[in-house]
Amino acid sequence: AGRVEVPLFLPLLVCSAAMYLAGMVFNDVCDYQQDLRERPWRPLPAGQIARRSAIILGTQLLLIGWVAGWVTSWIGHQGRTGAVATLLAAMVLAYDLGGKRTWLGPLLMGACRALNILLGMSAGGVSSLPIAWPAGGLVIAVALGVYVAGITWFARSEARISRRRHLVCGGSVMAMGILLLAFPPVRWGGNWVRQGQLTDAAVWPGLLLLLTLPVWRRVIVAIRRPAAEGVQAAVKQAILTLILLDAAICLVGVGPRAAVAVLSLLIPFLLLGRRVAST
Repeated sequence: AGRVEVPLFLPLLVCSAAMYLAGMVFNDVCDYQQDLRERPWRPLPAGQIARRSAIILGTQLLLIGWVAGWVTSWIGHQGRTGAVATLLAAMVLAYDLGGKRTWLGPLLMGACRALNILLGMSAGGVSSLPIAWPAGGLVIAVALGVYVAGITWFARSEARISRRRHLVCGGSVMAMGILLLAFPPVRWGGNWVRQGQLTDAAVWPGLLLLLTLPVWRRVIVAIRRPAAEGVQAAVKQAILTLILLDAAICLVGVGPRAAVAVLSLLIPFLLLGRRVAST
């Protein structure tokens, strides 16, 4: 709604970050045997961290995120955030503990992203119902969830030569997510588009096209030459573009200050990206 209530915002940050990190830790734990063959330099196969320690850390992070979600609910006197945090924790575990190796993998990862977005919206005071958001908010969450599902499908064999069929399907799902997001937000009602912020419906799809052009260029290059380096470069660009998409949504939904705040996340992303792999 364009305002930040610090008592709600801080535990939300803890919840979102802890859930994300827990998913990354459990991902490496569950990929241990595969990483021994394909990524022996990672901390677990390299012997830098014991698997038992990683399991304990992942469990602690997941519990911290879950508790932070319910703390947010308690502070805000509503149950939405805690309920979403519980669903998000379940999706994280479902993905890492076997779902990622099935056809459900991209769907589960997309659900994690959508729930993470709804996690923030749940504390916005938009409804007194247990689980309810404006139509525009649901469209945003679903669209970015579909986009991330496409990234996940695209990256399934990123450590080796990928099948073109998987790359084409993953890229197509990513495009579906952007097309869903490009549906003119002025038609979604006034519940997230700031008055006067977007007066021409054609501007929004054009902005999304410009922001995602680098992604489609790398996707096409990877499909033509499906080597690991090209696929990983496309995946990294697609993940980076999430920051741009979030900033664009904030621009039309809240205003330039929020957009610049979100866009500033590019700085730590690019700096940390030199030491921490995005894929």
